[in-house]
Amino acid sequence: MDLDRFQTNEAAETEGVWVDLSDTARVKVARLNNPRYQAHVQAAMKPYRHQVRAGTLPDSVLEKITIEAMASTILLDWKGVTRAGKALKYSSKAATEALTDLRDFRECIAEIAQSAEMYRQQAVEDASGN
Repeated sequence: MDLDRFQTNEAAETEGVWVDLSDTARVKVARLNNPRYQAHVQAAMKPYRHQVRAGTLPDSVLEKITIEAMASTILLDWKGVTRAGKALKYSSKAATEALTDLRDFRECIAEIAQSAEMYRQQAVEDASGN
């Protein structure tokens, strides 16, 4: 087995790749746990380090931190996304609201971000036409 098949494109992992959600909607998603995501989560968790160690950090706080990190460092852009029938322009705030309000959308983005295959070197090259 050739280990090169596990080679990922590190730039794509941080800068994101475009993924079609439908015929008209696309999202740009960076890989989960990329360096920007890790730094964001680490900084956001710093005030809660004692609660984390004690195991008393409320799930709601962790969820809020995770969503904000995803909106800032994972879900980087979108095209063709609508809400209540109206075009929704991408912004970190709009992404935070969508990820907060729509658990299934959040899980969809997380699934894309966790898929190593999306960031494989060959897949990124094929998608860009190289």
